[in-house]
Amino acid sequence: MVSLSEITGKQPDELVKVMMVDKQPSKIAVISEPGITGASAAQAVEKPATLFDDTYKGPRFRYGLNYRPLHSSHVPKDFIIWSDRKSEAFPVFGTVDYPRELTQHEIDTFELTPVPISEPVVLGDLPFYQAIEKDDILYQIWEKQKDKAIRGEIRPYTNWKSEPKENWSVMLSDGFIYYDIYPEQKAGRIIDMTTTKRRIGLGTHLVELVEQRMKSYEITKLGGSAHPTNLAARTFWSKMGFIFQDSEMVKSLS
Repeated sequence: MVSLSEITGKQPDELVKVMMVDKQPSKIAVISEPGITGASAAQAVEKPATLFDDTYKGPRFRYGLNYRPLHSSHVPKDFIIWSDRKSEAFPVFGTVDYPRELTQHEIDTFELTPVPISEPVVLGDLPFYQAIEKDDILYQIWEKQKDKAIRGEIRPYTNWKSEPKENWSVMLSDGFIYYDIYPEQKAGRIIDMTTTKRRIGLGTHLVELVEQRMKSYEITKLGGSAHPTNLAARTFWSKMGFIFQDSEMVKSLS
Protein backbone atom coordinates (compact mmCIF):
# COMPACT_ATOMS: atom_id res chain seq x y z
CA MET A 1 0.00 0.00 0.00
CA VAL A 2 1.24 3.49 -0.89
CA SER A 3 0.46 6.37 1.46
CA LEU A 4 -0.94 9.65 0.18
CA SER A 5 1.88 11.50 1.88
CA GLU A 6 4.36 9.56 -0.32
CA ILE A 7 2.47 10.56 -3.43
CA THR A 8 1.90 14.20 -2.58
CA GLY A 9 4.69 15.01 -0.17
CA LYS A 10 2.05 16.31 2.26
CA GLN A 11 0.55 14.99 5.47
CA PRO A 12 -3.07 13.74 5.41
CA ASP A 13 -4.40 16.75 7.31
CA GLU A 14 -3.02 19.01 4.54
CA LEU A 15 -4.64 17.15 1.68
CA VAL A 16 -7.34 18.65 -0.44
CA LYS A 17 -9.43 16.08 -2.27
CA VAL A 18 -10.11 15.75 -5.95
CA MET A 19 -13.77 15.17 -6.81
CA MET A 20 -16.33 15.32 -9.59
CA VAL A 21 -15.43 17.67 -12.41
CA ASP A 22 -12.34 18.88 -14.29
CA LYS A 23 -9.94 17.79 -11.56
CA GLN A 24 -8.10 21.10 -11.17
CA PRO A 25 -7.09 20.87 -7.52
CA SER A 26 -5.09 23.20 -5.37
CA LYS A 27 -2.95 20.54 -3.69
CA ILE A 28 -3.56 17.16 -5.32
CA ALA A 29 -3.35 18.23 -8.97
CA VAL A 30 -4.86 16.17 -11.77
CA ILE A 31 -4.92 17.88 -15.15
CA SER A 32 -7.92 17.21 -17.39
CA GLU A 33 -6.25 17.89 -20.77
CA PRO A 34 -5.19 14.67 -22.57
CA GLY A 35 -1.53 14.14 -23.33
CA ILE A 36 -0.15 16.54 -20.69
CA THR A 37 2.27 14.88 -18.28
CA GLY A 38 5.47 15.56 -16.43
CA ALA A 39 6.92 19.08 -16.62
CA SER A 40 4.20 20.22 -19.02
CA ALA A 41 1.54 19.19 -16.53
CA ALA A 42 3.34 21.04 -13.76
CA GLN A 43 3.19 24.22 -15.84
CA ALA A 44 -0.43 23.63 -16.84
CA VAL A 45 -1.58 23.39 -13.22
CA GLU A 46 -1.53 27.19 -13.01
CA LYS A 47 -5.33 27.16 -13.05
CA PRO A 48 -7.90 28.28 -10.50
CA ALA A 49 -7.88 25.89 -7.56
CA THR A 50 -10.78 23.49 -7.21
CA LEU A 51 -13.00 24.57 -4.31
CA PHE A 52 -14.57 22.16 -1.83
CA ASP A 53 -17.78 22.64 0.11
CA ASP A 54 -16.26 21.87 3.51
CA THR A 55 -13.31 24.26 3.20
CA TYR A 56 -14.49 27.11 0.98
CA LYS A 57 -15.39 30.25 2.99
CA GLY A 58 -15.92 32.80 0.21
CA PRO A 59 -19.07 34.11 -1.49
CA ARG A 60 -21.59 31.62 -2.86
CA PHE A 61 -24.19 31.71 -5.60
CA ARG A 62 -26.74 28.88 -5.69
CA TYR A 63 -28.55 27.52 -8.75
CA GLY A 64 -31.39 25.02 -9.11
CA LEU A 65 -30.98 22.06 -11.49
CA ASN A 66 -34.22 22.00 -13.46
CA TYR A 67 -33.92 19.15 -15.93
CA ARG A 68 -30.67 17.23 -15.45
CA PRO A 69 -28.63 15.82 -12.54
CA LEU A 70 -25.28 17.32 -11.60
CA HIS A 71 -22.64 16.23 -14.13
CA SER A 72 -19.64 17.86 -15.76
CA SER A 73 -21.52 18.22 -19.05
CA HIS A 74 -24.77 19.43 -17.47
CA VAL A 75 -23.60 22.62 -15.71
CA PRO A 76 -20.93 25.31 -16.14
CA LYS A 77 -17.46 24.38 -14.91
CA ASP A 78 -15.88 25.42 -11.58
CA PHE A 79 -18.82 24.73 -9.28
CA ILE A 80 -17.98 24.10 -5.62
CA ILE A 81 -17.36 20.38 -5.20
CA TRP A 82 -19.90 18.60 -2.93
CA SER A 83 -22.09 21.70 -2.74
CA ASP A 84 -25.03 19.92 -4.40
CA ARG A 85 -27.99 19.74 -2.03
CA LYS A 86 -31.54 18.53 -1.81
CA SER A 87 -34.12 21.24 -2.22
CA GLU A 88 -37.90 21.48 -1.83
CA ALA A 89 -38.03 23.81 -4.83
CA PHE A 90 -35.92 21.40 -6.93
CA PRO A 91 -36.89 17.99 -5.52
CA VAL A 92 -35.57 15.90 -8.40
CA PHE A 93 -32.02 17.18 -9.00
CA GLY A 94 -31.46 19.70 -6.18
CA THR A 95 -29.12 22.69 -6.27
CA VAL A 96 -25.40 23.44 -6.69
CA ASP A 97 -23.23 26.36 -5.53
CA TYR A 98 -20.68 28.48 -7.38
CA PRO A 99 -18.02 30.89 -6.06
CA ARG A 100 -19.10 33.41 -8.71
CA GLU A 101 -22.33 34.66 -10.22
CA LEU A 102 -23.06 32.84 -13.46
CA THR A 103 -23.69 34.84 -16.60
CA GLN A 104 -27.18 34.96 -18.04
CA HIS A 105 -25.85 33.04 -21.03
CA GLU A 106 -24.67 30.21 -18.75
CA ILE A 107 -27.99 30.18 -16.87
CA ASP A 108 -29.97 30.00 -20.11
CA THR A 109 -27.69 27.48 -21.81
CA PHE A 110 -27.76 25.01 -18.93
CA GLU A 111 -31.37 25.79 -17.94
CA LEU A 112 -30.59 26.71 -14.33
CA THR A 113 -32.54 28.88 -11.88
CA PRO A 114 -30.84 31.29 -9.42
CA VAL A 115 -31.75 30.41 -5.82
CA PRO A 116 -31.35 32.73 -2.81
CA ILE A 117 -29.06 31.23 -0.16
CA SER A 118 -30.98 31.54 3.09
CA GLU A 119 -30.10 28.37 4.96
CA PRO A 120 -26.67 27.87 6.62
CA VAL A 121 -24.15 25.73 4.79
CA VAL A 122 -23.74 22.33 6.44
CA LEU A 123 -20.09 21.30 6.30
CA GLY A 124 -19.07 17.67 5.94
CA ASP A 125 -16.10 15.62 7.10
CA LEU A 126 -13.63 13.51 5.16
CA PRO A 127 -13.78 10.10 6.89
CA PHE A 128 -11.55 8.10 4.57
CA TYR A 129 -8.76 8.39 2.01
CA GLN A 130 -6.34 5.74 0.85
CA ALA A 131 -3.96 4.80 -1.95
CA ILE A 132 -3.66 1.16 -3.03
CA GLU A 133 -1.29 -0.49 -5.52
CA LYS A 134 -2.75 -3.41 -7.45
CA ASP A 135 -1.14 -5.08 -10.48
CA ASP A 136 1.29 -2.13 -10.79
CA ILE A 137 -1.62 0.34 -10.96
CA LEU A 138 -2.16 2.99 -8.29
CA TYR A 139 -5.74 3.54 -7.09
CA GLN A 140 -6.57 6.59 -5.00
CA ILE A 141 -9.76 6.45 -2.92
CA TRP A 142 -11.63 9.41 -1.42
CA GLU A 143 -14.85 9.40 0.59
CA LYS A 144 -16.84 12.16 2.27
CA GLN A 145 -19.95 12.36 4.42
CA LYS A 146 -22.87 13.94 2.54
CA ASP A 147 -26.10 14.19 4.56
CA LYS A 148 -26.93 10.57 5.47
CA ALA A 149 -24.83 9.16 2.65
CA ILE A 150 -21.11 8.74 2.07
CA ARG A 151 -19.97 9.85 -1.37
CA GLY A 152 -16.88 8.20 -2.78
CA GLU A 153 -14.54 8.32 -5.74
CA ILE A 154 -11.74 6.01 -6.89
CA ARG A 155 -9.20 6.95 -9.59
CA PRO A 156 -6.62 4.67 -11.27
CA TYR A 157 -3.13 5.77 -12.38
CA THR A 158 -1.30 3.39 -14.71
CA ASN A 159 1.74 5.61 -15.33
CA TRP A 160 2.71 6.42 -11.76
CA LYS A 161 5.82 4.20 -11.69
CA SER A 162 7.22 5.68 -14.89
CA GLU A 163 6.74 9.26 -13.70
CA PRO A 164 9.44 10.94 -11.58
CA LYS A 165 8.30 11.13 -7.99
CA GLU A 166 8.18 14.93 -8.12
CA ASN A 167 5.50 14.67 -10.83
CA TRP A 168 3.19 12.26 -8.97
CA SER A 169 0.93 15.05 -7.79
CA VAL A 170 0.12 16.14 -11.37
CA MET A 171 -0.44 12.76 -13.00
CA LEU A 172 -3.35 12.17 -15.32
CA SER A 173 -5.79 9.59 -14.02
CA ASP A 174 -7.03 6.84 -16.32
CA GLY A 175 -10.67 7.05 -15.38
CA PHE A 176 -12.88 7.10 -12.30
CA ILE A 177 -15.78 5.49 -10.49
CA TYR A 178 -18.22 7.47 -8.32
CA TYR A 179 -20.44 5.83 -5.73
CA ASP A 180 -22.75 6.53 -2.80
CA ILE A 181 -23.00 4.51 0.41
CA TYR A 182 -26.14 4.55 2.57
CA PRO A 183 -25.15 2.88 5.87
CA GLU A 184 -28.59 3.14 7.49
CA GLN A 185 -30.20 1.36 4.54
CA LYS A 186 -27.31 -1.08 4.12
CA ALA A 187 -27.36 -0.14 0.44
CA GLY A 188 -24.99 1.47 -2.04
CA ARG A 189 -25.14 2.75 -5.59
CA ILE A 190 -22.62 3.18 -8.40
CA ILE A 191 -23.21 6.62 -9.88
CA ASP A 192 -20.85 6.69 -12.85
CA MET A 193 -17.73 4.96 -14.17
CA THR A 194 -15.38 5.44 -17.10
CA THR A 195 -11.89 4.28 -18.05
CA THR A 196 -9.55 5.65 -20.72
CA LYS A 197 -7.46 2.49 -21.14
CA ARG A 198 -9.13 -0.74 -22.20
CA ARG A 199 -8.50 -4.43 -21.66
CA ILE A 200 -6.15 -4.10 -18.70
CA GLY A 201 -8.74 -4.73 -15.98
CA LEU A 202 -9.29 -1.14 -14.80
CA GLY A 203 -13.08 -1.40 -14.80
CA THR A 204 -13.05 -4.73 -12.99
CA HIS A 205 -10.62 -3.45 -10.36
CA LEU A 206 -12.64 -0.27 -9.80
CA VAL A 207 -15.83 -2.24 -9.20
CA GLU A 208 -14.02 -4.70 -6.90
CA LEU A 209 -12.61 -1.82 -4.85
CA VAL A 210 -16.07 -0.25 -4.56
CA GLU A 211 -17.48 -3.56 -3.36
CA GLN A 212 -14.71 -3.78 -0.73
CA ARG A 213 -15.60 -0.29 0.48
CA MET A 214 -19.30 -1.23 0.59
CA LYS A 215 -18.60 -4.35 2.64
CA SER A 216 -16.54 -2.32 5.12
CA TYR A 217 -19.81 -0.50 5.92
CA GLU A 218 -21.75 -3.81 6.02
CA ILE A 219 -23.64 -2.90 2.85
CA THR A 220 -25.66 -5.85 1.54
CA LYS A 221 -27.04 -4.49 -1.74
CA LEU A 222 -25.26 -2.55 -4.50
CA GLY A 223 -27.24 -0.91 -7.29
CA GLY A 224 -26.75 1.17 -10.40
CA SER A 225 -28.13 1.61 -13.89
CA ALA A 226 -27.28 1.03 -17.54
CA HIS A 227 -29.60 1.86 -20.41
CA PRO A 228 -31.11 -1.20 -22.18
CA THR A 229 -29.55 -0.06 -25.48
CA ASN A 230 -26.02 0.07 -24.01
CA LEU A 231 -25.24 -3.57 -24.63
CA ALA A 232 -21.50 -3.29 -23.94
CA ALA A 233 -22.10 -1.79 -20.50
CA ARG A 234 -24.81 -4.31 -19.63
CA THR A 235 -22.53 -7.17 -20.67
CA PHE A 236 -19.76 -5.84 -18.42
CA TRP A 237 -22.05 -5.36 -15.41
CA SER A 238 -23.63 -8.78 -15.92
CA LYS A 239 -20.15 -10.36 -15.83
CA MET A 240 -19.57 -8.50 -12.55
CA GLY A 241 -22.60 -10.27 -11.06
CA PHE A 242 -25.31 -7.61 -11.46
CA ILE A 243 -28.88 -8.55 -12.34
CA PHE A 244 -30.94 -6.21 -14.52
CA GLN A 245 -34.56 -5.13 -14.39
CA ASP A 246 -35.13 -2.63 -17.20
CA SER A 247 -32.36 -0.02 -16.80
CA GLU A 248 -31.76 -0.69 -13.09
CA MET A 249 -29.22 -3.23 -11.90
CA VAL A 250 -28.54 -4.76 -8.48
CA LYS A 251 -26.03 -7.11 -6.89
CA SER A 252 -26.23 -8.81 -3.50
CA LEU A 253 -23.11 -8.39 -1.37
CA SER A 254 -24.29 -10.56 1.51
